[in-house]
Amino acid sequence: VRKHPLRQVGSFASLTAQYVPLRPRRCFSLLYDCTHDNRTPHEQRTAADALPTAALVAASVCSIGSTRGFDELVPHHLSVVSERRTYCTPRIPNLTAIAEPELTAGETPRVMTVRWPHGGKKVLARGSWDSWQKDVVLRPEAGGDFVSNVSLPEGTEFPVQYKFIVDDTWKFDHTQARAMDGSGNTNNIFCKPVGSLAPATVAPTRVGSPEVTPGILRVKQLLNQIHEKLGNENYIELTVDHLADDVIVVQRHHPDDHKGVVFVVRTAFWTDKNDSPELPVLTISGRITQLHVAATLSVNEEQKARYTEDKSKITGFKGDLLLQETLAAYATHAEGDGATTLAFHHLPQATVLVFATEPGPSAQKAHEGLYEVYKQLDAAVAEVTLVDAQYLLYSCEEEEKDVSKGARGAYAVPGHGPMVYAGLTGPVALLDEARAAPEWQGKDNV
Repeated sequence: VRKHPLRQVGSFASLTAQYVPLRPRRCFSLLYDCTHDNRTPHEQRTAADALPTAALVAASVCSIGSTRGFDELVPHHLSVVSERRTYCTPRIPNLTAIAEPELTAGETPRVMTVRWPHGGKKVLARGSWDSWQKDVVLRPEAGGDFVSNVSLPEGTEFPVQYKFIVDDTWKFDHTQARAMDGSGNTNNIFCKPVGSLAPATVAPTRVGSPEVTPGILRVKQLLNQIHEKLGNENYIELTVDHLADDVIVVQRHHPDDHKGVVFVVRTAFWTDKNDSPELPVLTISGRITQLHVAATLSVNEEQKARYTEDKSKITGFKGDLLLQETLAAYATHAEGDGATTLAFHHLPQATVLVFATEPGPSAQKAHEGLYEVYKQLDAAVAEVTLVDAQYLLYSCEEEEKDVSKGARGAYAVPGHGPMVYAGLTGPVALLDEARAAPEWQGKDNV
């Protein structure tokens, strides 16, 4: 009787009979811009870096938090144990967006300027303006750049692709707009302007008075709204690009409709950083549909020197928060070949740009076609047996040769060699490997 019971007392069999295997997964995260026991941006880096930090936290795909005093630019750590002063209660306008762009039609350019700013003895250029037939000689300027103006014939297709020949070596300029052609070559591109995001019709708003909206509270409200919207609407994909020394680009992407929200952030880690460095060119997929935030925070030495600690109220630095209504104050905007190019001409420290994107017409059509194929998959594989599925997925080279009587084997990729499987698992595994490679992280064409 004791040897063969149905269930031993205390065996917990009811729990183990229907077990769930433990699989590795990430713990849920809570990301703070600053916690109650951290040093403030002013103590750690610069006071103005509060705005870039808040934007990068808002761009994350996780829960976020803050501590009171961060948004008000309080310069020192506030003790949750000994602090007895009360906070100011500011009046913050209920904002939902800074502006929506008004796109104006751009004229078709008849001349483009080709510029090589990286030195050399002899610099030439060739491009699609004449089907890559003739060399264009670039002349040196006093500042060291090599420059030439190229006439664009009637009917020129945009974007125009071109490349430099520097001392007999083909090169592209990594600081200018560029794209990959159908053969995998990287070329610089010249896009047909679509006009610009319309210039501001009113003067930029300066916000610095603690009686109105202290610190970054006005923009922080927008960033919190954007973060909540992205979470609620399933923008679960994210890429991060280190565009320059202190310029970070975060893209939140929707996996179904392929819309996105882009955060362009120039940090303020250093007080002695040159405010006008050689700014990069940002190329993003699709077109810009709405500008959410365009803001720059400035806290100068005089403002910091004038700060005195109030005995009864918690206050912070009286910095200047400059809100722009368009991107025109920061970058020249152009579209072409399913992508948008932003050539930055002014991007001060502690600047945050947030805008929405959507795929261009050709990309939307391609996505719709893929979804139509996807919806037909169930019917296509309904009668596939397990044996058929095994062949479709895992047929190896010898099996393929046997079935085809030696006519074909596994696919061979130049630079890689034959795949392990001739079935679908072969190219899928290779694509997974390529997608995970560091040099392809954040690329939209992978």
